[in-house]
Amino acid sequence: MTHALLHLKGRVSPDLEAQWMQQLEAVGQAHHWSELQVHQLQLVVEEWMENLLAHALAPQAGLQAILQLQDVDDELELTLSDSGQAFNPLTRPPPSLDLDLDQLQPGGWGLHFIRSLACGTHYERREDHNHLTLRFKK
Repeated sequence: MTHALLHLKGRVSPDLEAQWMQQLEAVGQAHHWSELQVHQLQLVVEEWMENLLAHALAPQAGLQAILQLQDVDDELELTLSDSGQAFNPLTRPPPSLDLDLDQLQPGGWGLHFIRSLACGTHYERREDHNHLTLRFKK
């Protein structure tokens, strides 16, 4: 059974990110989630929002973002949508973990981190928006 928990929308900004962090914490407390569960969701949203601020916002002022959180059976389903240029983060290869620390390159680590926390991922481009759906065990 699916139960909607949170639906947020706004213009991408550091202020919006802070508001969403507070709302995720409030929902987590209301549903008695562990601090770890809330923190994981916040980290994912923070990383996604930081990527939008760093990469997608510059060429397109007024970028819109949408967060939807649902309780689906034994999982939490988080869908993050934005009106930026088409970008499927799931097609990016993970960074190489077999290199020495001084050989590691910047870039791609946030996406790798997001994927590592989720138990399932899906991306689609629909209605001029990117939609990244991530599932987390409760």
